[in-house]
Amino acid sequence: MSARINMTGQRCGRITVTGHAGKKRGCVTWFGVCDCGNNVEIVGTDLRNGKSTSCGCLRRELTSERERARLIGKQFDRGVVFESAGTVTYGLRKSSNALWFLRCDCGEVYTATTNHLRRHITKSCGCLQRESRLMSRMSHGQTRGRQPSSEYRAWINMMQRCYNPRNSDYSNYGGAGVTVDEPWHDPSKFLKDMGPKPEPKYLYSLSRPLDLNNYGPGRGITWGTQAHQLEQKRLKRELLAKKLPTKTLAATATRKRA
Repeated sequence: MSARINMTGQRCGRITVTGHAGKKRGCVTWFGVCDCGNNVEIVGTDLRNGKSTSCGCLRRELTSERERARLIGKQFDRGVVFESAGTVTYGLRKSSNALWFLRCDCGEVYTATTNHLRRHITKSCGCLQRESRLMSRMSHGQTRGRQPSSEYRAWINMMQRCYNPRNSDYSNYGGAGVTVDEPWHDPSKFLKDMGPKPEPKYLYSLSRPLDLNNYGPGRGITWGTQAHQLEQKRLKRELLAKKLPTKTLAATATRKRA
């Protein structure tokens, strides 16, 4: 029978052996302390052959680095991951999950775990929920029975195409950088600034000047007919073809209407 090798005081990876722990299932085991401070009990052969080099912290760090490389710069709903925020522990089993800093489309910074991002539980800094609550309310005197007014529906449609990635028009509006100024996130302010649609209301929708991208008060947003908006699109195509400044073509469009 070979003499037991005394490993006390030896360093194996991140583990410093502190003493003999006895035998488990016929294998000699040793007590040790990891560089991170955790106490461990490890089989001697695993220490000698390099199979065990830490309490598990090294593996978690390597996994975290790979995860970091995969997630940095990736977009989840309205947020883009830009930095690690460490880990968070939760539940009776003390499960840990990576935490990340994200920058929301509205500019705010917030945190979310990998699990919540991948399952689309956390979609924004909270602005999406606030907008959803606003759009779910049928108030401000803009309902008849249970039906929203034509102007209120226009506000809902504007918010949806600018902020809801699932909206069919989102790629041409929110996805292209078009936003709604903060005052118009409140439907009552939008309705006060825009006023009622001309009659017949079904012919009119929101129309933006050619040289503007965003919706908001003081931006020259008007109620325009479909014919007027088709003319705007035609003029914009001419603008792109001639590579003229948008204000030049917008002034031309204004003169034509006059």
